[in-house]
Amino acid sequence: MTGNDAAADREWEAVFWDIGGVVLDLESVRAAHAAFVADLLERRDVDATPEDALETWRATVGDYFREREGTEFRAAREGYHRGVAAIVGEPVPREEWR
Repeated sequence: MTGNDAAADREWEAVFWDIGGVVLDLESVRAAHAAFVADLLERRDVDATPEDALETWRATVGDYFREREGTEFRAAREGYHRGVAAIVGEPVPREEWR
């Protein structure tokens, strides 16, 4: 088992964000994701349950970050853009969801 495999099996309560030294409470982050997706569904009149849309968003954003090479930097904004497009079914201008 590699270090990454072991880390994936753990239940985390917080994440240390090393740019700026911020500690994020994961429940707060998850709640913000759910609120973001619920707002998107309401604004765009998407025919999906909040749970299904949130799962689509998380899977798409997660795939975006897993695709990177080594420690390559990936901006969350691009991952979110892809996640929004996956829920809506087409690209949505960033200004509309930011």
